[in-house]
Amino acid sequence: MSPLEVTFAIAYCTNIALGIGVFLTNHKRTVNQVYLTLSAIIAAWLTSNWLILRTEVVSEAIRLVQLATALAIYIPVSCHLLRLSILNPSDSWIGVIYRARKLLIPCIAVTIICFSPYLITDVRLPTDHHEFVTVAEPVYSWGFLLFALLFVGLVASLVVLFIGDRKRTAGLKRIELEFITIGYSFALVMGTLFGLLITVVTGSSQTVPMANMASILILTLIISYGIATKKILGIASLLRKFLGYLLLTSYLVFIYLIIHKSISLLVGKDALLPEILGALAVAFSMAPVHGTLQKISKKLIATKTMDVAAAMERAGDIFQTVGTDIALLNHFSELLLDALEPEFIKIALLQGESFRISFPADEQGFEILRKDAAVAQIIEQSHEPLGMDALVRVRQTVVAQQAFDEMKSLDANIIVGFYSKYKLCGIVILGPRTNGQIYDKAEQDALRLLCNQFGVALENARLYTEMQNSKIRNEIMLEQLVSGVIVANTDRTILLFNGEAQRITGLAKAEGHDIVTLPKPLADALEATLTNNTGVRNIEATLLDDNEDAGSKHIRFGTSFLIGHDDQPMGALLVFTDTTELKSLEEQVRRSDQLSSVGTLAAGMAHEIKNPLVTIKTFTQLLPQRYGDEDFRQNFSSLVAHEVARIDGIVNELLSFSKPAKPHLVPMTVQDTIEQTIK
Repeated sequence: MSPLEVTFAIAYCTNIALGIGVFLTNHKRTVNQVYLTLSAIIAAWLTSNWLILRTEVVSEAIRLVQLATALAIYIPVSCHLLRLSILNPSDSWIGVIYRARKLLIPCIAVTIICFSPYLITDVRLPTDHHEFVTVAEPVYSWGFLLFALLFVGLVASLVVLFIGDRKRTAGLKRIELEFITIGYSFALVMGTLFGLLITVVTGSSQTVPMANMASILILTLIISYGIATKKILGIASLLRKFLGYLLLTSYLVFIYLIIHKSISLLVGKDALLPEILGALAVAFSMAPVHGTLQKISKKLIATKTMDVAAAMERAGDIFQTVGTDIALLNHFSELLLDALEPEFIKIALLQGESFRISFPADEQGFEILRKDAAVAQIIEQSHEPLGMDALVRVRQTVVAQQAFDEMKSLDANIIVGFYSKYKLCGIVILGPRTNGQIYDKAEQDALRLLCNQFGVALENARLYTEMQNSKIRNEIMLEQLVSGVIVANTDRTILLFNGEAQRITGLAKAEGHDIVTLPKPLADALEATLTNNTGVRNIEATLLDDNEDAGSKHIRFGTSFLIGHDDQPMGALLVFTDTTELKSLEEQVRRSDQLSSVGTLAAGMAHEIKNPLVTIKTFTQLLPQRYGDEDFRQNFSSLVAHEVARIDGIVNELLSFSKPAKPHLVPMTVQDTIEQTIK
C-alpha cells in the first residue's frame, strides 16, 4: 500500500470509530442516529476513493468516480439532516427525512447527472504513465460544471441556514449548531476549494485526494465533538485555545529554525550541535511565552464566557472572610450571578433526608429533592457538575432519565454539588443563561472548584456561627450566675471575671491582671490549685474589706484544675458564692427559735417560781402566830432567803436566755440539795 492509501485507511477507520462511538453514547437520540448515517455515507465515499487509487481499469475507474461524486452530494445533505434533528429533537429519523424532502429532490437529480455519461469522459490512471499524474485523474465533461454549481449552491445555502438558526436558538441547540457549522464550513470550503474549484480552473485533480481526507477528518472530528462530548467547550474557547497553540507552534518553529540556521553557518550543516541547541532553545522558550501567547489569542478572539481568574480571585476574598452561613450564601450567590449571568440561582442544603432551599430567602425551607433522588446519586458518585446537556448526550439509563425529569421539573440547566468531609451536603442549581450560551467545560470545571471551596467555607461559617452562639450563651449564663467565676491560666493571669465576681470582690475589672490583685483567700486558692494541679470543694472563707462600714463578706468556694484535649494544663477555675446574707439569716433564725421557745420556758419557769413562793407565803402566814417560836423564826429566815435567791436566779436565767453564754460549772454537793428540798 502506498502512503496515500494508508492515509485513506486511517481516515476511514477514524470516521467509522467516531460514527459508532457517537451512536453508542445515546443511540435513542435522533442526532446520533443521523450522525451514524453521515458516517456511513463518508465511509462509502472514502471507500470509493480508495478503490479509485487501486483500480487499473479505466471503465471501472469511471464508475467509481461517478459513485464518489454522487456520494459527495449527500455529505452536505447529511449535515442538513443533523441541523433538522437538532432543531426538532422530538422527531424520529424518518420525521427528519420528511422535513428535508424538498432538498432531497434536487439531490436525486444531481445523482442522476453523476451517473450519466455527461459527468466524465475518461480517467487517466497512473499506470498509463501520464505526465504529472500520480493518482487517477478524471476527465470531466460539462455535467461536472453543473454538479459543481449545484454543490457550491447547496453548501452556501446551508451555511446561510446555519447562521440564521444560530440567531434563533440558545443553549445546547445553539452550541451543537455552531460546531456543525464550523466543521461543515471548514471541511466543505477546503473540499470545494481543492476538490472542485482547482479542478475546474486547472483541469487537474491531483490535489483532490489530500483535500478530501483533510476535509473529512475536520468534519468528523469537529461535529462528533460537538454532538457527543459530555462537557463541551464553547466555539470561541475552542478556537482561542487552537489559536494559542498555533501561535506557540509557529513561535517554536521560528526559534528552532533561527538557532539551527545560525549555528549551522558557524559549525557546518553536518554537525549535531545545531539540532541540540535548537531543541534546547525550543524547550526553554516554551514556558515563558505560553501564557503570553494565550493572552494574545484571548484578545484576538473575544469571548463572553466566565472570567475564571477573576471569579476565583473574588471567591478567595469571600471565603477568607469567615462570617455567618447566611452571609456566605448571599455573597457566593452574587458571585455566580455576576460571573455566569444565569436566569436564577438556588442553593439547597441537605437537611435530614431531603435538600431544602437556603437561598433565595423567599423560598427558604422549601424541599426540592430527596436525598435518594437520581440527581443526588449521580452528583455524589461522580463529584462532577451535572448538566441537562450531558444527560441528553449520555446513554439513556433509568437513572439518567429520572435525573433528566428531576432537572426539568426544577427548570435547572446545571446542578453542582458541594461537600463536607467528602459527603454531599448541598447543591447549587443554576438556570439557563441570559445570553443563551451553555455552561461549557471550562466554566463547569471552575464551578466545581468554586463549589468545593464553598463547601469548606460553609462548614467553617457554620462552625464560626456555632462558636459565636456558644460564646453568647456562655456570656449570658456567666452574667446570670449568682456565683462568682474566675478563670486564670498557668501564667497566673486572670482570663475570666464575671459580674458576680466583681460585685462580691468589689473589683471593677480583673481580666488581664495577675491573681495577686484578688482578695487573699481567692488568690491563695488559685495559686494552690495551679501549684498542686488539683482542686478543692466547699471551703469557707471571709473576705475582709478595707472599708469598716462595709464590713466583711463570708464566701464558700471550690476550685478545679483545667486540662486541655491535648492533656496540657490550661489553668484553674474558681467558683465562689457570697454567704454573708446566709450567715445573717441563720443568726436570725436561731434567735427566732430562741424567742419562740420563751412561751414554753415561761410555763416551766412559772412552776419553778411558784414553788419558792409557796414556801414564802406559807411561812409569812404562820409568822404572826408563831413569831415567838425561835426555831420557827430561824427556819423562816433561812428558807425565805434561800427561796428568794432561787427566784432571783431563775429570773436572771430568763433574762440571759436570748444571749449566748458559756456554761457556768461549779462543784456541788448532792446531800445539801436533798436536805434543802426536805426542808
